[in-house]
Formats: sequence, C-alpha cells, structure tokens
Amino acid sequence: MLDLSSAFALTLAAVIAGWIMGRFWRWPHVWFGRNEPPNFYQDLSFLFSEEPGPAVMAVIHNLPINIDTLPTHLSLAKLLREKGEIEGATRIHQNLLASESLEADALEEVHFALAEDYISAGLLDRAEIQLLDLLENTLRLREPVLERLQHIYQAEKDWEKAIAVARQRKNTSSSVPAKTGAKPQSSSSQVSRTQRKISHYFCELAESALGGGDMERFDEYLKGAQEADPNNIRASLLLARQTLYSAPQATLNQLHQLMIGRSDYLREILPLYRDAFTRLSTPEHYLSALEGLAEQVASSSLHQEIINQRLQLGLESSASAYFQEALYRRPTVKLLTAFPNLAVADRLALSKAVLEIEKDKPSYRCAHCGFSGQKLHWQCPGCEEWGTIAPIRGKQGD
Repeated sequence: MLDLSSAFALTLAAVIAGWIMGRFWRWPHVWFGRNEPPNFYQDLSFLFSEEPGPAVMAVIHNLPINIDTLPTHLSLAKLLREKGEIEGATRIHQNLLASESLEADALEEVHFALAEDYISAGLLDRAEIQLLDLLENTLRLREPVLERLQHIYQAEKDWEKAIAVARQRKNTSSSVPAKTGAKPQSSSSQVSRTQRKISHYFCELAESALGGGDMERFDEYLKGAQEADPNNIRASLLLARQTLYSAPQATLNQLHQLMIGRSDYLREILPLYRDAFTRLSTPEHYLSALEGLAEQVASSSLHQEIINQRLQLGLESSASAYFQEALYRRPTVKLLTAFPNLAVADRLALSKAVLEIEKDKPSYRCAHCGFSGQKLHWQCPGCEEWGTIAPIRGKQGD
C-alpha cells in the first residue's frame, strides 16, 4: 500500500499533470515553438521525494498566475496544508496575493485560503484579521467566513464574540432564499444547530459568572441560554445549582420533572436532586421518592441510588432483594458491577470479571459523530458540536 507521502505526491502530480495536458492540447504551439522543454517535467519528478515542498515551489514559479491557473494554485496549496506543509501553502497564497493579474473575487478566495492556512498553523490572531477584513468586503463568502470566525472564537473561549458571530450566521441563513429543489428542512436544521451553540456559549459565560459570584451576570447569561434553546439540559442544571440553596423546594420540583422528561441525563441530575431533597426531608422520604421515580423511569443509576439508600438505612436484605429484582428487570453491566458484594455466590466471580472489563468501557457517546469517553463534554471533542453527548444507555450503559 502507498504511504501518505507517496499518496500525496501522486495526487499532487496528477493535479499539475492535468493542468499541463490541458495547456498542451489547447495551445500546442506554446510548447513546440520552444528550443528547450519546460521545467514542469523535471519538477514533477521531484514530487515523489519525501519532501515535495521545494519541488512544488519550483513548479509554482513556472505556472503563470491568471484566472485559468488559479484552481491549480489553490489545489496545490490545499494539498500542502492537508499534509501539514503549512509554510508551503502560505507561500503559494502570498505569491498569488502579490500578483496584479487576479480580479477582486479571485483575491477574496485567496485571502480566505490564507486564513485557513493560519488556522491550521494555530495562528488564530492572523486568521481573525484576514477574516474580519473579508467580512467587510464580501457577501459571496460571508457564510464560510463567519463559520471560521466562530471556530476561532470558540477555540479561544471568547464566548461573547462567538455569540455575536453565531447570531450573524443565524440571520444570514434565515435571509438566504431556498434554492430550487433544496430540502426545506436544511435551513431550519442549520438555525437549530446555531441556536444550540449559542445556548451553550451562554452557559459557558453563566458558569464563569456563577463561579465568580456575579449573580447579576449569571441571571443575564442563563436567560440568554434558555431563550436560545429552551430544551438545553445544561441550562436547566445551572438554574438548579443556583436555586438549590435559596429555593430548594422549587429546585426539587424542577429536578423531579427533569428526571422524568430528560431521563437520558438522570445520572447528572441525581446529585442535585439528592442535595435538594436532603435539605427538605428525611432519608426515608428520599428513598420513597426514588422508588416512585423508578416506576416511571428505567435507569441503572436510579436503581443504584435506591440500593445505596437502602444500605445506608441498614436495610441490607431489602437492598439485596431489590438488586436481584433490578438485575432481572433491567440487566446492565453498570448495575451488575456496582454491588459485587450483594451478588449471590455464583454471580460473584462474574461480577468481578465484568468489573475489569467495565473500566475500559465508555460512559458517554456523541450522537453526531460517535465520539465516546468516560466524561461528559458539553462540546464534543471530536466534531465540536454542542449538546450532542449523552450517557450511553442499554445493557452496557445506563
């Protein structure tokens, strides 16, 4: 099989050779009228070396710069960038910008490609300057420019700017007329994703304000999060954290509804529910409330909490009986490994063995890209979507 370097060289050679053949067939007199063959063929032979960058630059110096050759220049630069040769890609784009033979629309494309070079190199401040300049001077590239700016501000955790740019994207997608034959749900889906991101940006700001004790800002940011996405579970949990001490009963009622309506996040809701309940009532009443919830919600985390509560109240035989019943009704690896000492003798060895396997099992998965891990991320590290990761459910999850 070809390694990455060879595959890159072949692709690069194909791009350049395609351009050469096109030029040859269109203007054969250009080549036959010369005393010496062009340098393209010599330079192409160097593309199969381990470091094609210098050869690419030699080829580029022989390629004229005009509207016909622009796609070739941009394709070469993109190939270099994807291979990690950022410096080579940047030199190509800067060489294009120095030319006086390109029209404004073509120069906009080059400026945008140069910004992508800077993003790939981690030079986000330079990329931001390029993109902001483009934003002032182009309508044609407005959406991709805004998308890259949002990516930059998200990476820099500049949530205020990320919100502003995301709102511009929302307005842009709302104002663009639908294309003939386009699926009608595409625009609304994009708006929905944008709103979800805005909501999480506000949640980031709200968490920071809550940690700093700035309750006025916290209320402002939380309101923004809820307005952007009323179904954002993260905003609901933030509200519960804030009202836990000042209004435990209202918080308890809110959390009770969440545990029924958003049972996929029950594992995250339970600690707050426990804190709110213990501020208002007795452990016995808490156990009774949990058992009532278990009749409405199927969750290994809930079963585990009930068993723990029975054990804390000294009801070991009752806890063991409930454990056996829960395993029968909803057998999951999580529940099986939670209480190995409660398992009957012939299941004890199995419990310990599965416990070792469970250590490497992911607890959360992204519904958008499939990324999995042991920790809840509100923004997926894989696809960078917001609010798409939830606890894994089923026999190997909750």
